[in-house]
Amino acid sequence: GDHRDLPSFPTLRSSDLVTGFVANNSAVSSGQIDIAAARKGTRFIRFCNLYNIPLIFLEDTTGFLPGVSQEHNGIVLEGRRFLDSIIDVRTPRITLILRNAFGGAYASFNSYFTGASMVFALPIARIAVMGPAGREYVYKDEIVAIQKQHAARLKQGAKPEEANQERDAALAKLSQKYERELMNPKEALSLGSVSAIVMPGTSRRVLAQNLSYLMSHYTPSAMGGVQREFE
Repeated sequence: GDHRDLPSFPTLRSSDLVTGFVANNSAVSSGQIDIAAARKGTRFIRFCNLYNIPLIFLEDTTGFLPGVSQEHNGIVLEGRRFLDSIIDVRTPRITLILRNAFGGAYASFNSYFTGASMVFALPIARIAVMGPAGREYVYKDEIVAIQKQHAARLKQGAKPEEANQERDAALAKLSQKYERELMNPKEALSLGSVSAIVMPGTSRRVLAQNLSYLMSHYTPSAMGGVQREFE
C-alpha cells in the first residue's frame, strides 16, 4: 500500500515519556516470582512492548518460588514465558537492583544476559547465581575441613558445646566472607553484569537521565515480524 497511509511515530521527548515499571514485592515471599507473578509480568511486558513503552525493572527477588504446588501448576512454563517476554522487548529497558538478585530470577529479570539496555545497583545489593546457600559450593573444601576439625576435637575429648561453638564460628566466618567477596555489587560491576553503582537519593535522576538518552535514540514503530505468542 501507499506508505502515506501508515501512522507516524514522532520522536518522544523526556517530558512525554510513558514508562512501565516492573517490580518485586519483597514483603511477600521475599519477592520470589510465583506463577501468578510471572503471568502478570508477561502480559504487562508484552503490552508495553507492543505500544513502544520503555520499561524500568526494580529488582528485589530471591528467585522463582519453589515447591511441589508451583511445579505441578507450571512454574517452569510460566517462567519461560516471562523470560520470553523480556527477551522480545524492543523498547529501551533499564534494571535497578534494590537489594537481592538471586538465581534464575536474577538471570531472567532483565539482566544483560536477556538484553537489558542498562543495569544499575544500589550499594546494599546482594547479587549471586545462588543466595547464601552458594557458600556450600564455593567453599566446599573449607567446610569439609571444618567438619573434620570438629570431629577431631570431639575425638580428643573436647566438650560438645565448645566444639560446636568453634565449628559454628568458623562457618559463620565463611558466610561473612562469601557475602563480602561475592554477594556484592562491586563483584557484579567488575564482571560487567552491572553498569554502575547508584547511590541512594540519586536513583530517580539517574534512571530518568539514562532513559531519556535511550529514548532519544529509539524510533517508535509498528510491531512487525513474527512474534511469539502466549496464553
